[in-house]
Amino acid sequence: VEVTSPFEMNTYLSRDCNFLRMCTLLINDLIYRGENRDSYKSCYELTILYKKNKKLSWVQVGTPNMFLYKDGLIPLSVSVPLILPQTPGALSLPQQFLGTEQHCHFQLGEVMVDSSQKVLLFSESCLYKDIWAIQKNDFTMDQLVKSQIQLDPESPFWMAMIDFKD
Repeated sequence: VEVTSPFEMNTYLSRDCNFLRMCTLLINDLIYRGENRDSYKSCYELTILYKKNKKLSWVQVGTPNMFLYKDGLIPLSVSVPLILPQTPGALSLPQQFLGTEQHCHFQLGEVMVDSSQKVLLFSESCLYKDIWAIQKNDFTMDQLVKSQIQLDPESPFWMAMIDFKD
């Protein structure tokens, strides 16, 4: 049993995932008490990925959305926007931020990964329909960006891809 943390260990989470969870709670507490207790001065989004051996653990507040590619896209962590933009080219805001409330709401989890899989990080909530059925040989940044631009050429977005090749 962990006795040096102000937060309890969750027995259904691995040790690594518990540490990510506790770190996020501590960071939220520091920001809330130090910057936002009386009025909002700042807010943050947070994504931490940690891979040890073949296990990928994560904790996330806000965006980006995270998908695992394993013979198709599998949503790992998806942030629903506060409001979908009505104006073309407008940015959506996430519903959750780090440090704005005393209690932090976040997504966390873990999954086993191998060298053939990839993780896609994506700033927006709507992926172009063809990306969901993209084949392994076409799952490249170039192809993903070209496909996403077809959804709305005027909307800004960013993508990143993580592979697990040794």
